[in-house]
Parts: sequence; structure tokens; C-alpha cells
Amino acid sequence: IITMELRIPSVVIILLLSSRALGQNNIDPSKLPTFLFPGKAQSNEIYHTKDTLLVKYASFFDKGDLFTFCEHGVGRFITSQNVPGFNATVPIKLNFTSPDPCWLNLRTGPGGLYGVNTYLFNVLPEERPGGPRTFRIEDSPATSSASISASTSASVSTTITTDSVKTDPTTSSFKSVPTSFTSNTPPSIETGAITVPAVTKESTTLPPAALIAIGCVIGIVLFCLVAAGYIVWRRRRK
Repeated sequence: IITMELRIPSVVIILLLSSRALGQNNIDPSKLPTFLFPGKAQSNEIYHTKDTLLVKYASFFDKGDLFTFCEHGVGRFITSQNVPGFNATVPIKLNFTSPDPCWLNLRTGPGGLYGVNTYLFNVLPEERPGGPRTFRIEDSPATSSASISASTSASVSTTITTDSVKTDPTTSSFKSVPTSFTSNTPPSIETGAITVPAVTKESTTLPPAALIAIGCVIGIVLFCLVAAGYIVWRRRRK
């Protein structure tokens, strides 16, 4: 019994340290995705509800997730959708309103490890006079200087057709708002659109590797406690 009591804490400490190490995000800034549109030229841009943004970006991975947040304290989650990786153009319909500035967040890589925010923009509650408008990189004055050469594989360009722009909001490809994802760190304007702090602080969920490690720790601790209790019970019966 004494031997077991000495070993259990040691095993727990080792496993806890291992899970903490697995949970650390070792971010390689060179693998962060890049927003080409909206970009710096669209900082604090004013849009109207029902407008559409043809979001253009480049990344090093074959898939990603695109989130929309609006700033209210730590940030209010609006919507998210799965998006293709590498170079792609994705329509985002602004079928919402917000009194606070909003931004997009693109997450790529294993477990969404690599994330980047756009600059803040605004969405007015009134629809645009004359009807909704679609904004694209060709409308940006910085189009001529926008380029990306992430990698050979990233040179493949993907475009989601604008048919989905006309889709009714109630049947769009947007996911419902997850109750466990309610906060996000606002983008850091001082450091530009690419912000490393947002990668390490904004997510409210742990990476999959960390969750697996924590589950293993809990399982082993419970097993050791049950085994120790059984041995004590057997000794008392004797």
C-alpha cells in the first residue's frame, strides 16, 4: 500500500505535465493564413445588413473555418462555416446587424491552430438604398499590391460560387451559434490584420491533444483510486 501511495502522485504529476505540454500552441508565424480581402484598406469600412463580402484569403492548409464576431466586451459570436483551404474566395452575407464593430476570423491547421483576424468593420441595421451590394477585392485600391506565394500547394485557387450569396439566410450553409463558443479576443489593429495574440487567446476550447491527455489523466487517477480502495478493503477484511 505504501508503495502505491508513493507512485500514484508521481504518475499523476507526470501526466499532468505532459498534458500541459501538449496543450501549448507552438505557433509558427510563417504558417499563418493571410486575408487579401477585406484588408487594411477596408479598416473601419461601413457596410449595410444584407450586403455580401467576397472574402479572399490564402493559407497553407487544405481546409479551415471562417468565423464572424462583433465586439461587445470580449466579443460576440455571430456565425461560422467550413471553408476550403489554400487560396480561396468565399461569400459572406452580412445578414445581421450590430451596434459594435465586427471582424472575421479564419482558423486553419490541426485543431484550428493557426488563426488570423481581419480589421474591424461596421454593419448598419438599415438595408442599402437601391438594394444589397457585393464587395470584392477588385473594389479595393490595394488590389494591385495584394499577392501571396505561400507554397506550391497554396497556388491552387478555389472559389465558392456566388450562388450561395442568394441563398435565403434560413437555409444558408452557416452553422448555428454554439453555446460553448461565446467569446473572442478583438483584433489588434496596432499589429495589423495578422495577430498572433488572437491565435493563443481567443479560443475557449482546448486543442484535441490536450483534451485527450486530460481524459487519460482522469481515467488513470480514477483507476488508481479504485485499486487503492480495493486493496485497503481487502486488508481490513483480513
